[in-house]
Amino acid sequence: MRRSHIESLASPLRAVGLALVVSTAGCAAAPPLAPAPRIEVGAPAASAPSQPVALLELVRRFEAGDSRGRGCGLGARGDLLAFCGDGGFVLWDLARDGAVAGVGANDTIMFEAAFSDDDARVAVASLVGVDVWELASRERRTQSDEAGTTGAFVAYDGGVVALHNISLGLVWLYRAQGGAAYARIEAGGRYDADRFQHPPAFAMAGGRIALPLRGAVQIFDTTASPLSEVPTEGVAPAVALAPGGKRLAVAGAAAIDLYDDGGARITRLAEPDATALAFSPDGARLFAGTQTGTLAMWDLARGERLARIAAHPQRIGRLRAGGRRVLTMTDDASAVWRF
Repeated sequence: MRRSHIESLASPLRAVGLALVVSTAGCAAAPPLAPAPRIEVGAPAASAPSQPVALLELVRRFEAGDSRGRGCGLGARGDLLAFCGDGGFVLWDLARDGAVAGVGANDTIMFEAAFSDDDARVAVASLVGVDVWELASRERRTQSDEAGTTGAFVAYDGGVVALHNISLGLVWLYRAQGGAAYARIEAGGRYDADRFQHPPAFAMAGGRIALPLRGAVQIFDTTASPLSEVPTEGVAPAVALAPGGKRLAVAGAAAIDLYDDGGARITRLAEPDATALAFSPDGARLFAGTQTGTLAMWDLARGERLARIAAHPQRIGRLRAGGRRVLTMTDDASAVWRF
């Protein structure tokens, strides 16, 4: 039986059994990355000397002291962060720069979190399924008990929560207000650790779900009905849907391709080895994390890379964008950047 408890926290990290080390730019405890990173602009500076240089500024870096901590979620407005760990998650107020509450969700590992569009709820994926929490009351609205998983991705779009069960190769769909899964999508079969050291994450926006499968990215609606597909070589390492679901970004070995909702390619961005993608909330920019830990920001109207920084010393596995912030996640750490 699962245990649910919520505590007011003098030390929220201790309450959820999660060791968290926080460092800010300029602190001695920061990793050996430049706290005020220099950027590489998409075009030579001499060609456009009067244009302002776009910066990606480090806000905070989080390192998991418990190796079983998996990931985070960033609120739609970019002010709230849900830091997942062993047995619960911590809500962090980035605007006020401090932890506001710790939620002991159950006795298992929490993998990833996703916020509703109004930041009123957060969905958290764990070993035993997905929970949806009301943040004002700290009450759990949905508590699933689908088949166990060794890893999961979660997305929140409108009134629908999607859980990608990596172990079983299934995407479960839930109504955020409560209840069991109402539909599921076959997501390419069981996760094969020999083929994928890092399974590709799905994306959901505008009532559409993009799944990177072998040979294509398949698009479904939130009734689990197939809509279209975009051919790929092998399995795309990362995908993203723009707000509203009208544009799709697909990472490849040498570049990122953008497609319209009819599957026609709009443009190609020369960003190799991308392993994570996210659109800005207004859809004007695309963020790309890479195999080597760099974070790039593209202006989609101009097809120009605005910035590229050394965000982490290792592969970036997930990105989330909210407000004027973007969240980068690796196996060992997460960081929040202002753009």
